[in-house]
Amino acid sequence: MKTKLTWITDDSFIDCDISIIKYLKKRYSITWILLFPPSEARFKKEDFLNDKELSDIQLEFVTLNFRLRHPKTYFFWFNLSQKVKYTQPDIIYYNGDILLFNLPFIWTLNKKKLIVTIHEGKITTNNRKVLRLINTSRSLSIPYIKYINCFSNSQAAYFTEKFKKNRIFIIPLALKDFGQSTKKQIRDDIVFFNFGRILPKKNIDLLIDAACNIFDQGYSGFKIAIFGHCDNWEFYEKRIKYPELFIYDIKQLDNSEIKNLYTQYHYLVLPYKVVSQSGPLKIAFNYNIPVIVSDQPGFTDEVEEGVNGFIFKTGDVKSLELVLKKAIDNHENYDNFRNKMKSYTQNNYSINVIGDKYHEMFDEVNQNNKTIKLKCKHPINDIF
Repeated sequence: MKTKLTWITDDSFIDCDISIIKYLKKRYSITWILLFPPSEARFKKEDFLNDKELSDIQLEFVTLNFRLRHPKTYFFWFNLSQKVKYTQPDIIYYNGDILLFNLPFIWTLNKKKLIVTIHEGKITTNNRKVLRLINTSRSLSIPYIKYINCFSNSQAAYFTEKFKKNRIFIIPLALKDFGQSTKKQIRDDIVFFNFGRILPKKNIDLLIDAACNIFDQGYSGFKIAIFGHCDNWEFYEKRIKYPELFIYDIKQLDNSEIKNLYTQYHYLVLPYKVVSQSGPLKIAFNYNIPVIVSDQPGFTDEVEEGVNGFIFKTGDVKSLELVLKKAIDNHENYDNFRNKMKSYTQNNYSINVIGDKYHEMFDEVNQNNKTIKLKCKHPINDIF
């Protein structure tokens, strides 16, 4: 009889989990609860109902139809915990944020069966109110949670600086696959690209400045592609000295568009000031596209210089310029670079490698519970 696994995923992390769930379904009887926001959900129910690989998964779609600060939020999370209990799981896996609003969910579940994810061991927000909210939430919930899953060594180390009693598992984020594209890789120019919501911490202005600077230095035959929603694109657009170097579409991308970026372009550039883990990075690994990243631990945990990407000094435009020029100067070796990257990814991030780590985690939790049950089965024998 298969172990019963109830897996709850917030909309923000669905693309982290779907490939793992498909891999684990042979070993577990899975109920997958997908949590959608009231608006701007990244996925639709049809994305899952039409997926034949999920036909033997029990899917539950739950939408939070009011703002987090609404008093009904607490009842929502309590009711969700009751829905989880109704599935009679052997293991509960929750991939989502811990906030004051969902403490009733955490508190009412069986902590011997519950695994909770922590994406940021060190909170990166500069918003003091949000920071206080998260720290308060963690202080009220983490002592209750026995099992924690982190996604990188660096974030696990940050987390254990404050919380030392939890059993910490470290499993890298799985590769993210958005399907096959009919597009062909551009051959006329080398294209460095970035996509996603454009925020100050992502440092896209550094990429714009570096590109303009190396063009001033005589470099050509390259372009910069930028895609994503931005609240103040004017700030970035003013830095573009040479419009002919840039391709951009400032809007929220549909999931169906993402695969085309990785198929057409050559290097994903992530010049972030801070990062815990990166979803775009794992999409790049999936599509075998080399990356150029800042030397933040969230990147250097997984990017090997000259193997699957290049690394530059955070916030240093000259350092980024050197890397861009290096990529351009050595472009004749690009295909060999990708072959090396493909082998490294297969050995470290394939679905078999990552999926088996989840199985080991779930097996440990399940075995611990079985041991506890055996110890309690005949308590009268402990008296005589």
